[in-house]
Amino acid sequence: MQLMASYLAGRPDIASADRVARGEILWDNIIVLVLLIISGHVRFTEGKQAETGLLAAAALFTVLLEHRRRFTPHPRFVAVLGVFAAIQIWQAASFRYVPLVTFMGFFARLYVAYAAVSLVRDFPRVYVNVMVFVCLASLCFYIPDQVCQAVGLDFRAPFDSLHRWIGARLEHRYDIGLYNFQVKYPHRNSGFFWEPGAFAGFALVALVFLRLARARISSREDRIALLLFSLSILTTFSTMGYIVLPIALSLHMTEVIGVSRKQMQTAVLCLCLLPAAWFSTAAVWKLEFLSTKIASELSHVEMRQFTAQGGRLASFFFHEPYIRARPVAGWGRNLRTYLALDPYLERNPPAGNGVLRFVHEMGLAGLFTYLLATAGSIHALTRHRMMETAVILGVIVLTLQGEEFLTGALYLSFMFLGQEP
Repeated sequence: MQLMASYLAGRPDIASADRVARGEILWDNIIVLVLLIISGHVRFTEGKQAETGLLAAAALFTVLLEHRRRFTPHPRFVAVLGVFAAIQIWQAASFRYVPLVTFMGFFARLYVAYAAVSLVRDFPRVYVNVMVFVCLASLCFYIPDQVCQAVGLDFRAPFDSLHRWIGARLEHRYDIGLYNFQVKYPHRNSGFFWEPGAFAGFALVALVFLRLARARISSREDRIALLLFSLSILTTFSTMGYIVLPIALSLHMTEVIGVSRKQMQTAVLCLCLLPAAWFSTAAVWKLEFLSTKIASELSHVEMRQFTAQGGRLASFFFHEPYIRARPVAGWGRNLRTYLALDPYLERNPPAGNGVLRFVHEMGLAGLFTYLLATAGSIHALTRHRMMETAVILGVIVLTLQGEEFLTGALYLSFMFLGQEP
């Protein structure tokens, strides 16, 4: 190492190039962290903070694109932009209403998603790096908090001033910036995200990206990251996380437990089918945190309480008439058209199912475009391995069943993977 250091010291061009490379790696991690924060941090999911964060990210990424001379748009981005522009022009024409701010917000998210992928070399690998940091940070708060609860101590009290200074003021949450403590369900780990289910979704994406990045990291790093992501998902107590985790882990069977590719494919098929069958039986009621949650959602449906507190079942019954009425192009994102059939809901529509919400907003044309572009990206990253592509795409779609991730830029960026610099 000393010999190499002295050699580089004698070659200013190489030493300079090495410093530039290290600087770019640091910026790659910052870019992905910024993308993750504006897509999932509890402070940046809605309201003025969300708009401010999005505009700041767009400005930062534009400066970096100009600095790195990567401003030429990729054909796939142009095609996706064209499709969504056509959908929203059709919506404006059919409703005779042009919600300019809403349109600009969607295209700003699309631009930020594309810019981040264009800037970052090896996006899956960098995302894994960032999520390792996020998961470690979450466990540093979650584990001491659970221990203190068990022995009757208040771990959160020392953070009161931090919460008052920078924390988001939200019901059932105690946000301190680096971590979002749950109040109503204190045993659940949400990291710095808006809720534990969101943390589970982002960690599941890290698990499948770990498979894509395996060739570029050591076996030891791979196993540590695999354990860290799995443990983080388990601590969220997320229904979606528990269902999808075995499917995501199936991608790692070949290397971790030494099964053949044929055996892995059979296992993946079983893992895709079994959760749906298992959760449709009475066995689910043996898990208290699941049974209570599902019973609550059923009561909201029975009383037709289609609000944000209604849960995913209420979300389905809310979206269904909208999708049936306008299946192709959807109703748009502006609340005036989005809630056209339920104006009494005002600003409190049901939340939960990301796929149904996206079809509600952009129609089946928008969903098909998203799935086609994302499948193409993943297919390129897996080097055209069909089974692996199908499992990764399946994990992404299943996480969308639990959370509305497509309202943020990160999940939109999956359409542009495989075209990194």
